[in-house]
Amino acid sequence: MNTATAGCLICLAALGAGVAHAQEPEPQLLDGTELEYTYTVRGTVVIAFYDGKLRYRWTAGPLAGTEEKDRVYRSRRIGDELYLVNWHDTENRNVVTLVINLRENVVHSSGLAGYGTVREAVLFDQAVIQRVSRNR
Repeated sequence: MNTATAGCLICLAALGAGVAHAQEPEPQLLDGTELEYTYTVRGTVVIAFYDGKLRYRWTAGPLAGTEEKDRVYRSRRIGDELYLVNWHDTENRNVVTLVINLRENVVHSSGLAGYGTVREAVLFDQAVIQRVSRNR
């Protein structure tokens, strides 16, 4: 086998490994965690992470009673007890990003709610975490 052929085989193997890796589900770091937090104006939310999905329920404020479940989320650890989380809810046309700081008990949020509709709203807020439970 000449050097060019060996090089092509190595490239193909690397590409194949990348494809196989991209198809594997990534473990989500917050699975088994539930948070309750309150925004200054929007109210209180309980959010739970499980099996790469999340569910949330607004328990107080103008959105009280609103809930969603089985939304696929992504997470990344960006520091000690500091997580970046995001999800895209195509059904309700929402894109949400949270920075969850469990050391300082605060959640920072940014999002676009109801995009492409008359109720479209840009979200940018922070909340205080009242409760954290972990079942890992």
